[in-house]
Amino acid sequence: VLAIYGDRPCLGMRDRNDRDPKLYANSYTWLTYRKIGRRAERFGCGLRQLVNARSSVGICAENRPEWVITDLACILN
Repeated sequence: VLAIYGDRPCLGMRDRNDRDPKLYANSYTWLTYRKIGRRAERFGCGLRQLVNARSSVGICAENRPEWVITDLACILN
């Protein structure tokens, strides 16, 4: 997948409104498949040092790219 879609958008985050940071703008900032893959791989290597194989990891977070990256890190490692 990374070889074919590496530079394409994978996960997006809504941008904050410049005038009022409590509000969202009508635009997104996108992370590519390659960047998500690298982050998941690196985070998974770090998790491997802290968590034993076949152990559970709890994710308590808002819907954000970091949540998906953590999920992928657990699946891939």
